[in-house]
Amino acid sequence: MRRASLGLGRALPVSLLAVAALGVQACDAEPAFDRRAMLESLVDTVVLPQHRDQAAEGAGLASALEAYCGEPDEAGLAEARAAWGRTRAAWLRTEAHGLGPVMDERIAGELDFRPTRPATVEANVLEAGVDDASVDALGVAGKGLPALEYLLFPPEGDALDRLTGRRCAYAAALAHHVSRRSARLVEAWSPAGDDYRAALTTAGDGSVVYESQHAAVGALVNTLFSVLEDLKLARLGGPLGLGEAEADPEAVESPYAGGSIAGILATLEGAIAVWTGDYGGVDGVGLGDYVAAFDPALSARFGRELQEVVDLLYGVEPPLADRIREGDVSDAELAYEALRAAERTLGSDVAMTLSITVAFTDNDGD
Repeated sequence: MRRASLGLGRALPVSLLAVAALGVQACDAEPAFDRRAMLESLVDTVVLPQHRDQAAEGAGLASALEAYCGEPDEAGLAEARAAWGRTRAAWLRTEAHGLGPVMDERIAGELDFRPTRPATVEANVLEAGVDDASVDALGVAGKGLPALEYLLFPPEGDALDRLTGRRCAYAAALAHHVSRRSARLVEAWSPAGDDYRAALTTAGDGSVVYESQHAAVGALVNTLFSVLEDLKLARLGGPLGLGEAEADPEAVESPYAGGSIAGILATLEGAIAVWTGDYGGVDGVGLGDYVAAFDPALSARFGRELQEVVDLLYGVEPPLADRIREGDVSDAELAYEALRAAERTLGSDVAMTLSITVAFTDNDGD
């Protein structure tokens, strides 16, 4: 797997270095830091660009499946599969700022219901309508990116033979649904649309959602924490058997395409973008800059811990399910321990520094 640079080594802005030079502040002392500017930067540099990328990839996925269904061949199948992978990665990068519309309108469940329910997908292939209204009305278990994975990477039989006729039409309809819901997130955040940007950036100054800037920062930290906890408990630790259940290769998040490691990495890329404020070659201001105003060493430590998880995961040869079946999981277990350390730092040290309460759902988040 090609390794990407995730940009954790950049220097802090001069203004933040000046604040840091004043020394570590007490938890109840607010340093001189423009939180509104940080919120605006996060939306403009990370949130909206990532949702726009997601929408563009979703549109490409719909076009690729339309083209394939019109003339099924190996090249078209390969392009549809590649488009699915790009769309899934773009979606997973947005998880670390998954608050507001994506949850309020239940878009997360529509796009990424896991685990896949093959029986539901097969029933829909036979019975469901393939127009937009019919697909919109389907339950979440029968649509979204995991359902498309099952159709594009069938566990039995040859995809080129199976993905034809009504089955292909259903897959194309699901891709169009992914495209529509992804575009909806851009509209929901955009100033020209429903402007959730304003709801976040005017926290404490007219926002109808966040009564204070502290509340807005708390929502971002809790969202980031919940993503790391889900990675630890369900997406990595669960299949590895590092929780209450035994190791289970069938519990990986991408069982048909073998994309579990790639998906976890995409989520971590999004987490790092929220922390640094940087995305797509554009430098911004992120949560890490705010923490650095209190405690530069803590901010740098958490950034290093996130990067360590990424580095270790790049050393795990995919697919993860095969590594588990072969008992070859030492590298993945090291990544799990690094992830556990990062989650603990965020949930304890960072949260305490910012006077934020996070909600642990397991017993080892001390």
